[in-house]
Amino acid sequence: MILTHLTIARHGDRGDQTPEDYVRNGLRTSGTWTGQGEEMGSIDIASGLLMSATETSTQNMDYEITSASSGSSVHYTAKSQTQTGITLVADSMGGKSGGE
Repeated sequence: MILTHLTIARHGDRGDQTPEDYVRNGLRTSGTWTGQGEEMGSIDIASGLLMSATETSTQNMDYEITSASSGSSVHYTAKSQTQTGITLVADSMGGKSGGE
């Protein structure tokens, strides 16, 4: 079994993190985008194949894009939750799935 954990977070004050393409086009960004997730996978030692995997994740977004010249802005908020799972199964002929 392999367990992987991920975290999307901003640590400390890093100043304006507006992407350069936005800055060149007179835009500024502010807000937050955070998230976390886990993936657990099971690998068959004999074949080296991934036998099963499950993943869950959550993201929270609350950010604004503002025009530096006009002051107009667009505000986005979203919450995304996902859960996925896959399992390798043998085909009906007794072989491994995945096209032998």
